[in-house]
Amino acid sequence: MIDIGQLRKEFQDERLIEEDLLEDPYDQFEIWFNDACKAQIASPNAMVLSTIDLTGMPRSRTVLLRKIERNGFTFFTRYDSEKAIHIDNNPKVSLHFHWKELNREVTISGTLFKTSVGESRTFFSSCNRKLRLAARIPYMESPIDYQKLVEKLEGLDIQYDGTQIPMPDWWGGYRIEAIRFEFWQGRSNYLHDRFEYCNCDSSTWKRQRIAP
Repeated sequence: MIDIGQLRKEFQDERLIEEDLLEDPYDQFEIWFNDACKAQIASPNAMVLSTIDLTGMPRSRTVLLRKIERNGFTFFTRYDSEKAIHIDNNPKVSLHFHWKELNREVTISGTLFKTSVGESRTFFSSCNRKLRLAARIPYMESPIDYQKLVEKLEGLDIQYDGTQIPMPDWWGGYRIEAIRFEFWQGRSNYLHDRFEYCNCDSSTWKRQRIAP
């Protein structure tokens, strides 16, 4: 059995210095995201979305960032999914990016809002056929019968053979209106560099170094 307590990776000694940080966290995120893409990190847009379920327990899963804009970060999903039910009940969430090859992490906290139907349709039409077909499978109560799921997909494949696949009403996007960013850079001495941007009063971003 591997000794989990001894599993660790030595950090490269790259610094995150406050003087090098940009005033706007969206600009800073864009630089780090581009660095992750240039480093050829697998799925640099993969992010952990954490929500609060109906009992007050936190739940997390990985989704894909699809848009970076001044008014937030956007992902798309089913509106009848478990996470969507959590979001309807409590739209306050966090997003977490982990780019281990760069020893960097970014955490974003804020409130989710649905994107417009038009924006959702535009993105849906750009998705590959397999995703669009799977999105049209109606919600199934758990526990599911996987074979029935496959049969529904096969039926939709036949139904929409050679025709346009319309976006279902239960599918669309969410955009986070961020109030907090945290940028983390791992250090070899374990005194990791962490900086927080906060916009809690909806005026200007305030930045400070926080404990490793």
